[in-house]
Amino acid sequence: MKDLSPLKRLHQALGWYGTSEVCEEIHRGYSDLVGRHLGQVFTELRSTRPDVEAEIVAKLTGLSEESLTRLLLAPETTRLLMWPDPARDASAVAEFLIRSVQAEMAREGSVAQSVVEPLWTALGDTLILPGGQVIEGPSIKGAPPLDLDSPHALGIDVQGIRFTQPEGRAPLAGREREEALAKLSAAIEGIASVSSETSVFVARFTKALVLLRDDRERVFSSGSCAQYVGRSVLGNPQFSAVDHAFVAEGVVHESIHGFLYMHEMQESWVLDDSLYSMQPLVPSPWTGRRLPVRPFLQACFVWYGLFNFWSAAAGTGVFGTARALERRQAALCGFLKEPLTQLIKPYAEQVNGDLMDALGDLQEQVAANHEAVF
Repeated sequence: MKDLSPLKRLHQALGWYGTSEVCEEIHRGYSDLVGRHLGQVFTELRSTRPDVEAEIVAKLTGLSEESLTRLLLAPETTRLLMWPDPARDASAVAEFLIRSVQAEMAREGSVAQSVVEPLWTALGDTLILPGGQVIEGPSIKGAPPLDLDSPHALGIDVQGIRFTQPEGRAPLAGREREEALAKLSAAIEGIASVSSETSVFVARFTKALVLLRDDRERVFSSGSCAQYVGRSVLGNPQFSAVDHAFVAEGVVHESIHGFLYMHEMQESWVLDDSLYSMQPLVPSPWTGRRLPVRPFLQACFVWYGLFNFWSAAAGTGVFGTARALERRQAALCGFLKEPLTQLIKPYAEQVNGDLMDALGDLQEQVAANHEAVF
């Protein structure tokens, strides 16, 4: 089985049973990739600002392993390292790293330079005030780092039209904040009760979990994007119509995207750059909406993971059997229609062959298991 390519083994991680070696393999490969990109920044700085390069290396070396991992795999960091911007040079990345290292050092209580202006950790979960006061954001046992208040979070364009919106937004506050955090806490606890494997997966592939109030779209939403790998965004979890099952699904859903983005950074899913277009081409058998090719491919794996999660949940009653079966059916329906490979057939020659095989495997496995009785 280990001889199969990672693409043909992705489904192993999304069955939520036993330890999946492919998870460790993909996460380790992604971490190594981030390290190589950091090395490229150091190389550029060494030729232009060797003093700055030496300062950053010294500061990074002084961090604990936990803080170093938090900083280097934070979505804000990897966005800067791995998605070059012609308008941004290595000095801008260096400035971000210096500020973020200072924040991490203060968070862990290490000796650091005096803070003269507010600093946020790269994960957005801790604020350092001038004078050195450390203000930790909310946290939930078993949950990834939470970001409700940082400029990173408040500038996100939830609609996904652009990376950031020009005007900021107010953070969740008061009763709405309490409601959102209570639902998230119940969701995280419920995920762990259903499947320890899913719980570990969520913690590994969600680097920052953002909760936002979105006044432009008065509905609950979840989202993530390839440029900020591991950042999961939940919009309007405070609404009374949103239960902890919806929140749990959003958390699991976006963590699967994080997993898939990490893999795609290491192995191309499509062989033609034209398929990186966001033109909606493929009808989703789950929602009826047309999706761009790559998001459609990811959606197949996401719905497979959700089908297996809600199948397990229905057997435990954690979220209520009827509610779990309802969400299971939403995930199942797309697999019972025409072959997924048929939907993608017009683009098959431009898609990684292992991925095409994997889509067929997903559908076969769901077809073989969907009639299980709870």
